[in-house]
Amino acid sequence: MKTMSNISPLHFARQFLMPFCTAALLLATGSPAESATIQPDQVSGLQLWLEARSNVDVDSENKVTRWHTLAGSIDAVPAIDAAPVYAPSGGPGGGPAIQFSGGSRLTASGIQSTTESELTAFVVVSLTDLVGNQGILDDKALSSNNPGFYLAARTSGSTTNIEFRVIDIAIRDTVPNINHSLVLPSSYDGENIVIMARISANGTTTLRIGDLAETTIDRTLSLTNIKGTSNFTIGAGSTGAWGLENSVSSVVLFNRALSDSEAEGVYDYLYQTQVIPEGKTASLLGLGVVAWMLFRRYAPAHSAR
Repeated sequence: MKTMSNISPLHFARQFLMPFCTAALLLATGSPAESATIQPDQVSGLQLWLEARSNVDVDSENKVTRWHTLAGSIDAVPAIDAAPVYAPSGGPGGGPAIQFSGGSRLTASGIQSTTESELTAFVVVSLTDLVGNQGILDDKALSSNNPGFYLAARTSGSTTNIEFRVIDIAIRDTVPNINHSLVLPSSYDGENIVIMARISANGTTTLRIGDLAETTIDRTLSLTNIKGTSNFTIGAGSTGAWGLENSVSSVVLFNRALSDSEAEGVYDYLYQTQVIPEGKTASLLGLGVVAWMLFRRYAPAHSAR
């Protein structure tokens, strides 16, 4: 019978280190190996990439004065007397976040669209106390009957029936708004999730919320929203209506409809870097330290013989 004192380093690595690493990996990701992640700046068409983990300017009261983009030159700035608050912790995954409430909002001006009617947007948001109508991302290059894009959440029927919507505003007043929605079960209340909304020029809208299956709807109109230069408001409508009462840790905008593999890669990147609790990453490091200590404790006993 082998004892710890006569186990070879190779045997130790196979029997102890590999299981430790496998367990740590599963703990950190929450699932077996998935598709490869793609960092947003590795995909063409990136217009805005905001992360609360870096490049956030605040005043003496921790109110956001500018949220700098990680790619390009477009930043998000607050409306007068409507600045959200920066929180160094407690956001999705336990990390930093921008906390919106009372109609506070940020606007990223000058998003350039090179392809008519195309857009892909990602938002990492907390769903804590998501009651009532709350706007998450709003294209406000709108005036008169110009078309636009609105990503929002509202309670439908009861306070536990959360409904997310992509709203395309038609050019003509006679054409009603077209709503593409996905209803979440009550179990999502309090969750931190990634939302993806993708609009293609061929009239297809795809909405993905958390780990629910994507909802894809063919639009009956070919709208010309997201065309030219747009100003996107984060956390509410441009007037403060439908104000978000939650935390956002990241916003990513592309001026085209990403392919399925691109969208999945960026989605997984945001999930793995911002939604997974920081404690799980810390656990990974902790298991690594334990494994190394065991190796140092017992492997030398073999080599010294």
